[in-house]
Amino acid sequence: MADDLTPTAAPKTKVIAATGGAAVGSAASVVLLWILKSVLHKFGIDPPEDVDAAFTSIFTTIATGLAGYYTPPGLNEGVVVDEDGKVKSALKSRAG
Repeated sequence: MADDLTPTAAPKTKVIAATGGAAVGSAASVVLLWILKSVLHKFGIDPPEDVDAAFTSIFTTIATGLAGYYTPPGLNEGVVVDEDGKVKSALKSRAG
């Protein structure tokens, strides 16, 4: 039996994982920022408010990248190159 690849617009496993990583990363960054600011406040250091947005962006980007990078592709996922030379996502289907 051969595996045929059928182009699809459905999101892939890695994309879904990265989306989840972004959601978790942004929520976790709020908690981590609160802890960091509490510790810094004990030493008399009050970071400017702009640091909040920068920290959240950096932490969310890292969490998103790690989630997408470390999630393996699905067993039925692949890519195809169409006649125009464009790479497209595809699903494997068993041909009998």
